[in-house]
Amino acid sequence: MKALFLHADYFAYQCIENEKVNALQLEPCYDRAKNVFFDCLVIKICFCHGTSENTLTQLKDEILKFSNNLKCREIVLFPFSHFDSKLLPFKEAKNYYTQLPIMFQNIAQDKTINSHFVPFGFDKEFVLHIKGHPLNVAWREFKEA
Repeated sequence: MKALFLHADYFAYQCIENEKVNALQLEPCYDRAKNVFFDCLVIKICFCHGTSENTLTQLKDEILKFSNNLKCREIVLFPFSHFDSKLLPFKEAKNYYTQLPIMFQNIAQDKTINSHFVPFGFDKEFVLHIKGHPLNVAWREFKEA
């Protein structure tokens, strides 16, 4: 699994088209005005070969560490297939993505962070304004131990 961490002043997205029959929409997505975030950590995630339950846990731990270092409470997870040519099959990748809200549910109940999940399997347009500091962008790859 690969992920790009982006500390943003502003992030907004809107779904344009459902590109897969079994796409996953966890939150409303066709109205950009409802999908606007300020001072947030946007994590673009690619589910490629090597993704597992273990790498999901590694991702969650890294998100918590990174957001804590930045003192950023708004987390936006964004499925993004463009980081690798060896993607998992759609159904398998979608299954991993559906596990992420469950992993963050207990954290959200503690009010440590607010997590948001961009729909999976949709074409999307987005606007992103990155903060200007040394930790504003970070690349991570997660592999089996």
